Amino acid sequence: MDANIDCGPGGRDHRIPQDMSEHEFNTAGLSAWAGLKPPAAGARPDVRIVGVPLDRGSLYRPGAAKAPAQLRRLSAIFAPVTEHAELFDSVTLQDDGDVALVDGDMGANVESVAAEIGRTPKGTLPIVLGGDHTTVSPTLIAQQRRLNGRMSILYIDAHP
Repeated sequence: MDANIDCGPGGRDHRIPQDMSEHEFNTAGLSAWAGLKPPAAGARPDVRIVGVPLDRGSLYRPGAAKAPAQLRRLSAIFAPVTEHAELFDSVTLQDDGDVALVDGDMGANVESVAAEIGRTPKGTLPIVLGGDHTTVSPTLIAQQRRLNGRMSILYIDAHP
């Protein structure tokens, strides 16, 4: 335990260690995204993950660009089950990695992100892992084009 950390009552440090191994959370054998299956070769996935590691639009503090990688790393800790059922037994998931970005060219990045999300097959749910608030605009542009304006949005934004 770090002597400079205020651990509150009881003196226990409840932070997740930065260098945790797969054995600390008993994730040995689990694949990424809590064991969700990839689609069969040539088949359309039910869910598509796209990372957008941007933090150029954030004035508050840098670091949002690390979110897609951290979310992927932490996703293996949790299994998609309850004591009653496997919640996503028939759901397939494809992680297409991070969108290639150009440092310092926000306009090009917005277009690249919109184009990448636009490649999501019809009937597949895209999940976009940001980054900063800049991730929202190209996501909305792509979804507007893909779905002819008929869409619902779940936007999760975390702040300390």
